[in-house]
Amino acid sequence: MSTPLETKMFLTVDDVCELMDVSKDTVQGWLADHSLKAFRKERTVRISRKAFDAFVEEHPW
Repeated sequence: MSTPLETKMFLTVDDVCELMDVSKDTVQGWLADHSLKAFRKERTVRISRKAFDAFVEEHPW
């Protein structure tokens, strides 16, 4: 059983794509220009819910 995206503490790039209805390239661009903050360890990327919510607040669609 998976955790609903709305309650996850940490999101993957795929999770952000699904929540924002954008492509992986778009999310990776946000990560590259540091407008979306993330934790990186080797090839693993996780976005905290707090960082995601702050990004959405600053960049309303």
